Amino acid sequence: MNKQQLAEELFSARYAHSQLTQSHVQQGVVFNDIVQLILGVNNTNSSNTSKVMAAINQSLQLRRYYQQLLNEHQFAASQLQVAASTSTDYADRINQQFSLKFKRDKFSPNQVYVVLQIEHPAAHHHSRVISLHAVTDETATLVHFPMLDGGQSQLLMDDSNATFELLVSPNAQLILL
Repeated sequence: MNKQQLAEELFSARYAHSQLTQSHVQQGVVFNDIVQLILGVNNTNSSNTSKVMAAINQSLQLRRYYQQLLNEHQFAASQLQVAASTSTDYADRINQQFSLKFKRDKFSPNQVYVVLQIEHPAAHHHSRVISLHAVTDETATLVHFPMLDGGQSQLLMDDSNATFELLVSPNAQLILL
């Protein structure tokens, strides 16, 4: 292989790499959008949140930014679980900072209460919605819980919902902001 061919192949490889890592610009999502998502700015705008999370799940560069910001701003985290849960019993996620418990609704068997309890909450947990991020190697999602009431917050979710499945996955890290 001569120098000209090598230079052409190197150019092609660099161009392909830049297209893969710069695809977030075409999706209309920039670093600032991720910062706003992490900091809870405009957290009531679900269409923008969905757009940013979709971009994070598609772009390796945006995912790196997202994970870096999560690590810098996390209030608490629950690491990967050791054992998987069964389809009817879900393993609660409990650590020193917070717990996430799952209670099936007695009247609607496909509905599950997801109860978040924070042991020593920060001031913002009482005054705005609470952001809980569930992250695996393949995907990430954001769940908004209502403000705390008596140290707890809860949601009612369908057990076939993809977000719920990620919350109960033993392969998901849960990060509370």
